[in-house]
Amino acid sequence: MILKLFKYDFMNIGKKLIPFYIAALVIGIINRFLLLTTDISRMERENNFLAMFGSPLLYFAYFVVVFGIFCMTVFVIITRYSSSIYGNEGYLTNTLPLKPSQIIWAKLINFLIWIFISYFVIFVSMFILFPFEFFIRNIIKDTEFYQDLNTIVKEFFSSKYIFISILQLIYNFFAHVQSILIIFLSIAIANLFKSYKVVVGVIAFFIISIIFSFISASVTYSAMRNLDVPVMYGDIDPIIFTSLRNGSITSILYSLISSVLLFFGVHYLHTHNLNLE
Repeated sequence: MILKLFKYDFMNIGKKLIPFYIAALVIGIINRFLLLTTDISRMERENNFLAMFGSPLLYFAYFVVVFGIFCMTVFVIITRYSSSIYGNEGYLTNTLPLKPSQIIWAKLINFLIWIFISYFVIFVSMFILFPFEFFIRNIIKDTEFYQDLNTIVKEFFSSKYIFISILQLIYNFFAHVQSILIIFLSIAIANLFKSYKVVVGVIAFFIISIIFSFISASVTYSAMRNLDVPVMYGDIDPIIFTSLRNGSITSILYSLISSVLLFFGVHYLHTHNLNLE
């Protein structure tokens, strides 16, 4: 049953987001086609950088679509969760042979998947849209810059930077979980009231977000500031690495703990204070 609920939500969200994905990819493909029909070498000689990037109108349309993807993703999370739990669909959803925790998990995972699909589509469309080969060609020509870039890449792919990057990816994942659960909790709080639900939900979201952001910043800053660093000058790499490592691990632990607390808050209100329209 939980798979059926997941599939139903997945298809419902897809109907709203996929048109934006298609628009972003189509704009990228059109701009790429225009670039293929443009004499890049001649444009370089004439210093016509604008023409080398394609149509400005297409770039504007692309950024509008990307902005629409972000806005629509947030809008879908809010409206889909609210309507399926507290709206007319709530009578069906809450009579399914599922525990409240299973319903929350199904929707949380669904929204996470669509958020990362959105990121992937934006990344692919940007790769199609922008003439990265122009930059690569010019970087190869500039020997000094190429050597500096090569050094930076080698440093980045060293073990310590890979470790920091993995920590950042883990933190970003839990940060997204935390953000979605804040939306869930705000909607649950708003539905405790019979009127002005939207206003209450918005106020609740900002208050909860500010509280958690303040605590997160304080905890992370404390972890990065209180370092036992014997050398403050000279080789700064160990300082940066230690600071980033401690800050990242602290941020991960905080996001994990706050996500658990938020989940239990949503679960409690869903179980004990379910107020359907």
